[in-house]
Amino acid sequence: MKKILLIALVALSFAACKKIEDKIEPEQPAPIVDKVATSEKQLVDSVIIVKQEGTFVITYKYDNNNKITNMHESTFSPPGLDADIDHVYTYDTQGNLIKSVITKGGNISTFTYTYQNGEPTLVSYSEAANPTKAYTIDVTVQNNQVTGNIIHKYSGESTEVSYLYKNGNKIIENTNSYSLAGVKTTFATFNGVYGISKNPYLYSGNKWVLPDVPFANKNDVYKTSTSKDDSEFTMSTIRRNYNAQNYPILALEQIILNDKISSFYTFYKYINAK
Repeated sequence: MKKILLIALVALSFAACKKIEDKIEPEQPAPIVDKVATSEKQLVDSVIIVKQEGTFVITYKYDNNNKITNMHESTFSPPGLDADIDHVYTYDTQGNLIKSVITKGGNISTFTYTYQNGEPTLVSYSEAANPTKAYTIDVTVQNNQVTGNIIHKYSGESTEVSYLYKNGNKIIENTNSYSLAGVKTTFATFNGVYGISKNPYLYSGNKWVLPDVPFANKNDVYKTSTSKDDSEFTMSTIRRNYNAQNYPILALEQIILNDKISSFYTFYKYINAK
């Protein structure tokens, strides 16, 4: 059944290719009827990513409060390309994400999230089989948004991350890494440009920028750029088709890494929020 669905979606990608190339945010997209999800509030049910190296499938499960309880990543083709990854999420009575347990093959890792007055303050990461990979993240919140992280690694090295938002979207992310002696070793900057359509994770994602869970940006990003250490530059342009409620259902992303160009398709399927 999955194989038939995948073949149908790939066939659709070629049929819709010209439509995608002719449509790019921030133009108003032409609505496409989604027979599965019809409400204004929709949750991502599954994502299929078709790349040259293989086809990858991500599925989601939710509780009655529309919180993600499970995210499962698998490789459809070629089989055995990589081990499946399973994420199980736990929340407190206030709806705050407090734990994420990730299983990949025989490896188990855990994120633990700590809050104060409803705001995240600390994230701890551990791997059962690799204690030296443990780290903690000091979280800074301002104006009801995560604006910064300081990552403290087991080795004593650290990384500082800052975030800037506009209209409910994360538009800039700056990352600086430091050695044990406090010398800057690497740096990177991410920039995102958003349109007027809805982000796939508007109602599926987490309200805080936290590791291992999608963030609920308000709008759909159509252009990104990332620079690393003044030696690597990546630019991504994303063209999409949308359903009647203005959620993306098909995307063609072109990536330019220095002088190399690649592209891939992403298919989104939704369910109605409860």
